[in-house]
Amino acid sequence: MGAKTLFKIPQYRLGSDGQPFEAVGSMPDLRVAQPAAVFTCGSYLLLLLKDPPTVVQSRTGRPGMISYPFSLAVLDTEKQRVVRFISLEESLTGSRMLGIFDCAGSRSNLGNADLMTQDEFLDLATRLFREETDCSAPLLRVGEYLS
Repeated sequence: MGAKTLFKIPQYRLGSDGQPFEAVGSMPDLRVAQPAAVFTCGSYLLLLLKDPPTVVQSRTGRPGMISYPFSLAVLDTEKQRVVRFISLEESLTGSRMLGIFDCAGSRSNLGNADLMTQDEFLDLATRLFREETDCSAPLLRVGEYLS
């Protein structure tokens, strides 16, 4: 069974868009992550990250309590800033949850997301992105990146 049928996207609206993006130690570190794929959607750039290190991990070399099998970084190209990380989070115990970091570094837990493949995550994360932003532009893959 795919994640599409197991996971209902909750209602989640943009909350702190007027603020600059604040990086917190437990979030994926966009500065050092290598995108597995890059997409455009209207004025947004979406970076699919596979196993990105956290900010703390890239600074200290030590893994944290949470890792990210997949994360989708959402950048607003008009405002030239990161606006969201939509991530599949895995704890030390192996449980997986879908979560969002917003502009202020606040994290929202959106629920259980066990056994999600990269394609299922990308489908779910882009649907959530579209619901949040009302972006109906086509999702276009940009070039070829590492997979």
